[in-house]
Amino acid sequence: MILVNSEQIHLQRILWRNNPQEPLQSFKIKTLAYGTSCAPYLATKCLQHIANLEEYPFPLAVSIFVRDFHMDDVLSGANELQEALEIQKQLIEL
Repeated sequence: MILVNSEQIHLQRILWRNNPQEPLQSFKIKTLAYGTSCAPYLATKCLQHIANLEEYPFPLAVSIFVRDFHMDDVLSGANELQEALEIQKQLIEL
């Protein structure tokens, strides 16, 4: 989940009622709402920011975070099984 800046939470609201006879209720969303036009960009940028913060201990994972992610999906590979396993380990730890 990606938390929205507290000053901007009021910009994301959901109107809800269980049936048409009830009054509308307004809810503020504190996390990024998937399905919005900016969500794919922000999800990718968050992963890249995390990678930049932790570059030293996870060099293989960092390059994959920067290059091979779309939203929360990774598509990458390796030439050798051992390298692929090390990439997997680093991605999980990062």
